[in-house]
Amino acid sequence: MNYIRPLEFSCCSLSARLLKGGRLGPGFGSRLYFHAQAGEGLSGLALRAPGGVVYPLFGESPRAQDSQLAGLAEFATRKITAAIGLEDDVRRLERAAGITSAAGNDYRLMRLDKPRQGGAASRVFFQQREFKIRPPQSSDMIALLRLQEAYEREEVLVHLHRFDPRVCKAGVKRSLEEEVMLCAQLDGRLVGKAQTNARGFAWDQLGGIYVEPLYRGRGLGRALVGELCAALGAQGRSLCLFVKKGNQAALGLYLSLGFEEAGSFRISYYS
Repeated sequence: MNYIRPLEFSCCSLSARLLKGGRLGPGFGSRLYFHAQAGEGLSGLALRAPGGVVYPLFGESPRAQDSQLAGLAEFATRKITAAIGLEDDVRRLERAAGITSAAGNDYRLMRLDKPRQGGAASRVFFQQREFKIRPPQSSDMIALLRLQEAYEREEVLVHLHRFDPRVCKAGVKRSLEEEVMLCAQLDGRLVGKAQTNARGFAWDQLGGIYVEPLYRGRGLGRALVGELCAALGAQGRSLCLFVKKGNQAALGLYLSLGFEEAGSFRISYYS
């Protein structure tokens, strides 16, 4: 969609859902709302995914049209569980719908246009210990579940949520089937992972990035993410991600790999 492509770095989760199964369309169980001005084409849209997660992309649409654009008459009668997008768009959605988040996280949105550098892993040295970065294998499932649970507890879950091992396992299986993932192995044990969590038209969104605390600050995370960036860049992909505003270590890592800040991002959760 011509409207989405120049904004895709800010809405990769939305565009990936429009390409579900490789076909253009909102996908089973999703609803797509849009606002088009006469003679000017599409000016904003919102996607409501199964489970009540809303992805607003209001762009330059008139704020007076927010209610019409987002289909908020329906939103008001059907439970919204979360809203994910640029902070301004999420706030517009909340004001127009008359809803208030019960919890949420604020992030820095970051982008990297078609990375070309690689080789980060070859420069990492762990006192002659066996270290390598590799794709996941079928035998890694237990280790990946351990890393994913730790990631969710540290980075994702808010006080409204409880960790659900079934949801965690389903998410890891989906990632192995649909996403690009690399693992960091030290002395035969997985100690970190990095992956895409949404693949759009031209942009891939990185997520699920986790290194065990014992191995942070030693270059392992930079090597892992650097290898993933290089692999995706070799496919001609551009990259985006969002990082919590207070996470200075992660912010420094992404800046060192060439990412640039591209705005404020938010995930709001509703009770």
